[in-house]
Amino acid sequence: MNKSQIIDKIKLSGYFDIKELVCDHVYQKFGDKSWQFLDQNLLETIFVIRHEIVKLPMYCNNWYMSNRLGRRFSERGLRCNLSSESYNKTMRGELYMSAHCNGSAIDFDVQGMSANSVRNLIISNQNKLPHPIRMEDKVNWVHVDCFNYDNLNKIILFNP
Repeated sequence: MNKSQIIDKIKLSGYFDIKELVCDHVYQKFGDKSWQFLDQNLLETIFVIRHEIVKLPMYCNNWYMSNRLGRRFSERGLRCNLSSESYNKTMRGELYMSAHCNGSAIDFDVQGMSANSVRNLIISNQNKLPHPIRMEDKVNWVHVDCFNYDNLNKIILFNP
């Protein structure tokens, strides 16, 4: 499946809106064309996680929602150089290279499930994943990225 096909499948399935997957700066500049910045392996992976593994709503960014309950998230998908995480490190003279910066990572929560339960469910269904992934361990959200270059393991857990 090519990138356009996976984007259409995600949009038609109603699983993700592009606003959820990119920071507000990117969406304000590129709108629906922001899909172009997301890694195809990530898109295929989050579709399988949502459709075949978790089978429950996954929540990423909510910056665009007018009725925000709880915390405001805008950097849980693609992060541009203006995003606070990137900008703050750059201003301190630190190098900031993250899978979020090149559209290869998302952070999310799943309705009614703890982050640890979601990670365990993904691990127990790793045979369904189309690509190797990394997941952040011991955090209260789920981080998935496609920076797993260790082809020996389908999933690598790492600590922040």
